[in-house]
Amino acid sequence: NFSIKECKGSSDLYEYLSMKIAEDEEVLTLSSYAQVGQPVPNLLLGAVHYLLLAGKEHHLKTYYSSLVENTDTNLDKAFNHFKDFCKEYREEIITLLQTKLVQTNEVRRCAY
Repeated sequence: NFSIKECKGSSDLYEYLSMKIAEDEEVLTLSSYAQVGQPVPNLLLGAVHYLLLAGKEHHLKTYYSSLVENTDTNLDKAFNHFKDFCKEYREEIITLLQTKLVQTNEVRRCAY
């Protein structure tokens, strides 16, 4: 599970969102637009973050420390905002999922 293997201890927001995404058919269907061979969770979360960084206004941004000074750490409603953002910007997210690639680096490899 992505939330445990990749996010636990690294990002509370992504860990929480990933657990919720895994249970949500609508968001899973959206993520199915990702190119074959791409890490789907990374690409979906990256597409959403990219759009927020590009200036899309939505309450979801209050959970991202890269976007606001004082982040909302109460994650109870974070997935509702995430899902709403995905609905509102669905076509743009699909375009990113179909055209962009994710390059992942594993910082922990540096220890070897």
